[in-house]
Amino acid sequence: MKPRLFTIALALLLAPALRAVPPPGLVEANFQPVTDSLGFIWDLDSNGSINQGSSIFSSVFSVELNGSSISYQQSMMAPDASEFFLTGKSNRLDVSRRIKIDQKIGFVRYFDTITNNSGAPQTLRYAVLINFNNQMQGAITDSGSVLTNAFGPKDTGFIVMPGQNARGPSAIFLLAGRGAKVRPTIQNQQNYRFTATYNLKFAAGETISLAYAGGQRAVTTQPDGKAIAKLLAPLVSPRLLAEIPARDRKQLANFAPGVFSGNATAPAIASFLDGLGVERGPTDVLAIGDTTRLKGVASCARLEIETPRGKATVQFEDIAAVQGGRREARVLLRDGQALAGKLSATGLKFALSTGTTIPLEAAQLDRLVMRTIPGEAQLAAPWGFVETFEGDRLAVKPNPALKLRATTAWGVREVTADELVACGPTEETPFGFQVLLKDGSHFVAFLDGDEIAFDTTLFGKKNFKVSEIRQIAVTQPKETDDLGEAPERAKVVLAGGQIFSGQIDVAELHFLSPSGVIPVAANLLRTLRNTSDDATASTPVFIAEVWGGGSIAGTLREAIVPVRSGGSVFQVPVRDLVDAVVPSPAMPERLRDKISALIRELAHPDWEKREAASRELGELGAMTHKQLEEIAKQTTDAEVRRRAQALLDAVR
Repeated sequence: MKPRLFTIALALLLAPALRAVPPPGLVEANFQPVTDSLGFIWDLDSNGSINQGSSIFSSVFSVELNGSSISYQQSMMAPDASEFFLTGKSNRLDVSRRIKIDQKIGFVRYFDTITNNSGAPQTLRYAVLINFNNQMQGAITDSGSVLTNAFGPKDTGFIVMPGQNARGPSAIFLLAGRGAKVRPTIQNQQNYRFTATYNLKFAAGETISLAYAGGQRAVTTQPDGKAIAKLLAPLVSPRLLAEIPARDRKQLANFAPGVFSGNATAPAIASFLDGLGVERGPTDVLAIGDTTRLKGVASCARLEIETPRGKATVQFEDIAAVQGGRREARVLLRDGQALAGKLSATGLKFALSTGTTIPLEAAQLDRLVMRTIPGEAQLAAPWGFVETFEGDRLAVKPNPALKLRATTAWGVREVTADELVACGPTEETPFGFQVLLKDGSHFVAFLDGDEIAFDTTLFGKKNFKVSEIRQIAVTQPKETDDLGEAPERAKVVLAGGQIFSGQIDVAELHFLSPSGVIPVAANLLRTLRNTSDDATASTPVFIAEVWGGGSIAGTLREAIVPVRSGGSVFQVPVRDLVDAVVPSPAMPERLRDKISALIRELAHPDWEKREAASRELGELGAMTHKQLEEIAKQTTDAEVRRRAQALLDAVR
């Protein structure tokens, strides 16, 4: 889900400063198969490709540069094996891959970087190979069309399902974003092998990066475009590039600026232009009908548009595109704002490169698409945008006093301007709004009240009826939070996949077991998971991991469980409780003292005392983590350090 991206040609002297730099603290890579939360296997090899996966691939995501494979001289990984780093050279090119296997969501992400060190411009073919072990069914893109040798303007990825007699999951691939400067061509060899080729043009010393991803999914019937887009949705999110530094993301070529940033500007421009059917470039374009496209320079002495919010005079150089019309026109500004209303223009004309000038009338104008300009992707609203069903998309200023009252199925959550990321409809929630917050919460809600006041940049302070608001999107500042799920925060997952950053707000939960009622302190639960297959079960069975070791299973005596999030407490029926995670326990003082005493015993002169302390600390499990970490760093006793480290390794 993080302004970013794109290849900026710099002088050779500056190129080394732009190359992707791996983080410190890496260790030598150990390539071991892992199984994600959906049960699919990812068996990464030393070249960065996935071998068989879940018995579906023969090899996917190997790469070729100008028809030749790349040899990587160094393979490193993060200490927790969450990300792998491969580096190598090929014909005066520096090449690297950052590979993340997201076990929780179930996908593999690649961030490949190439730097041209030749001292001269180069044109390169960067091919990503996707090979299956059996003949698959034809590939379908996320626009619902059969995949040919080129992505359509709305295609970002595709799904390939196994053949009728083959076993194994389907495979989904994300290869580009809408509005991207670089998009792949696709070669399909009898549904066994797909090759996605990116044609890259490098200046001397220039660095370009590509991001792409894949997933394995159990899909039994051929999905339509909407279903495929839904499968790809977790990939097109800030989570995908959460570990990639902002400076590296700026070099990304196959996604438009802003796609992973939370910045609402670039996607808005791309979406608007999709409807016009005109690709922007270095010249202005006058489009008439399906086929006429004239290139030249547009100019206008004065342009005004009258909207439901009032009349706005727009500087012509601030315009990205105009769609004319006698009754209603639409104007898109370079900062992502869109205005709908009656258009009037003085001195509007279009000059062809031949010297011919065409006078234009606003009422007869079809489409006028303006050239791109440097720095346009960085233009943004001072706080965010409010989009209405009438077609307006207005930039609004920050307002610390703004509070949205979001009513959910379980209670009211007050949302401040500082907390909000986005609030709008989705295909999955035709009623109400999908609300996304910076703490990782996302849930469906209705907005209370009749009107919400916003301070717009064009029309000043205006009241918007809740019924006319289509969505609110916040423009994230550069290099701020990546808006992925924060593993260090406690969270509760409720019915429909809705997530609240927070935790169960009760002293004890009471598990009903054949042996009777077992009370468990809620703040000592590490995880709580609803194991019932039937989502409508009124008495679901839960299994809980307890901090300090052990687990417990059973139904809950409680019919309603309070969940606290952001100062609000929601009353949640147990049947709606799906999952809860508490990343660190609330440590009782006497337990902390006991752990400290046991840690001191690790240095006891008696070997049996040291062994007994190690055993008891091991039984307490993750509860000991922080105190063991501290002693492992501070102690000068080699045996204490060894024992503490062994205990830490056992609970990771």
